[in-house]
Amino acid sequence: MKRLPSKEEHVSDPVVQRIWEEIVCSMDQYTHDSTFSKFYLPENILIHCRSSATIFTQLLYRPIPSSEIAQGTRLYSLFYLSMTYGVQIFLKERNINKGHIPFEITTNPHDIRAARNMVGKSLSEGIKVKSPVSQVMDIFLIQLNAHQYMRKFIIRGREFNSEKFDNLLPASIMWGYLTAQELIREKNTELRIEGS
Repeated sequence: MKRLPSKEEHVSDPVVQRIWEEIVCSMDQYTHDSTFSKFYLPENILIHCRSSATIFTQLLYRPIPSSEIAQGTRLYSLFYLSMTYGVQIFLKERNINKGHIPFEITTNPHDIRAARNMVGKSLSEGIKVKSPVSQVMDIFLIQLNAHQYMRKFIIRGREFNSEKFDNLLPASIMWGYLTAQELIREKNTELRIEGS
């Protein structure tokens, strides 16, 4: 599994640059009512990121904080952001490779449970992250420079595991990416003729 990048790398791959630019652009775009950022869509996937961001946050503290305490931390916000970013990497890469074809998100509880289990198993066993996803992840991690925020992650009376953090931040991006990959299906757009 990837760890935080140690230094800035020059990226010249045009696909990587395009994915990065589309994600950054989506941060400044809003839905038709101008109150909800398009970066935080689709909600059907991101709702699963919230519970996983809570779990990732809890894993870094001893003793383990309650869900309510974990969700009130800056670390939870960082994990939620990075998982959202992983979802966006998948969506932008899919759009480039498949030409913006329509998709739907599965809502079947059995499929969702199976997807979450598969993603968790893949991450715990370790996966090789291929380019351009790997390079886009590196750009995000370098831009984020999370180590400058380490002291803000401290919760009084709890020990923070900074070494585990170095592994979990890239894993959280991949969690979002893989979850989107598992839950998104190509939409059936066949024409239906009435009376047939």
